[in-house]
Amino acid sequence: MIDIVSVLLVGSIVSYLMYKNINNITEKLEENKTGDFESFSKFAGMIIDEIRQLKRDLDDEIKKEHPTYHKKEEMDTKTAVRKLGDLIRRASFYETVLAKRKSPKEAEADLAEVLMETDRIIRQYCESGDELADRLKERLEHAYMEI
Repeated sequence: MIDIVSVLLVGSIVSYLMYKNINNITEKLEENKTGDFESFSKFAGMIIDEIRQLKRDLDDEIKKEHPTYHKKEEMDTKTAVRKLGDLIRRASFYETVLAKRKSPKEAEADLAEVLMETDRIIRQYCESGDELADRLKERLEHAYMEI
C-alpha cells in the first residue's frame, strides 16, 4: 500500500513539473512570435516607403522636383508603376495583424521576393540602376539591423 501511494505522489509531482515547464515554453514562444511580427511590420513599413519613393519618381503623371530615381529615356514605365503598386500591397500585408498568421520564414521569403522584384525594376528602368539598387540594399540592410 505504501508503495502505491509513493508511486502516485512521485507521478503527480513529475506531471505537475512537466505541466509548468510546458506552460513556460509556450509563453516564451508567444512572446517571440509577437516580437517577430513587430519587427516584420517595421521593416515592411520601411520597404513600402522606399517603393513609394521609387513609384513616385518613375510615374510620368506625378511632377517631382528632385527625384532620387531617374527613368531611362526609352523606357515606358507604366508597367513598372503598376508592378510597384502590387509590391506595395504585398508588403503592406505585413503591417497588418493578419500577418501574424504567417510564420517568420514565410514572412522573410515573401518580403525577400518583394525586395528582389524591386531591385529588378530599379536595374531595368532607372539610369544608374545598378548603383541605385545597391544603395537601396545597403539602406534597407542597415535599417533591418537596427530593428
